[in-house]
Amino acid sequence: MDANGNLVWERTFGGSQFDAAQAVVSSRDGGYYVVGNSKSSDQDVTDNTGENDIWLLKTDANGNLIWQQTFGGSDIDFGYDVVESADGSVVIIGESISPDFPEISPKGKSDLVVIKLR
Repeated sequence: MDANGNLVWERTFGGSQFDAAQAVVSSRDGGYYVVGNSKSSDQDVTDNTGENDIWLLKTDANGNLIWQQTFGGSDIDFGYDVVESADGSVVIIGESISPDFPEISPKGKSDLVVIKLR
């Protein structure tokens, strides 16, 4: 929306199942990062490995999808927030219940997940 509350643009993203956004942040290039979770494995979501996966999207300044990526294991995983650091890295914070989340060692029933992308 603009400063007067007028709609500038709107977009929808997702697939045929449950998809939800939890946070959006501006990127250094004027676009946006959106993090949340997805149960879908079709349309805008190209890969889902479990019940729910952490889902990260990157858009341009006009809200057009540039890329997306999912993270997770065979059970439920949620993405809660995202930041872009000064060096251009993207850091996601989330939660995992998956006993087989790749590249982490699950500690218990529910684990804090921090993912850093370059």
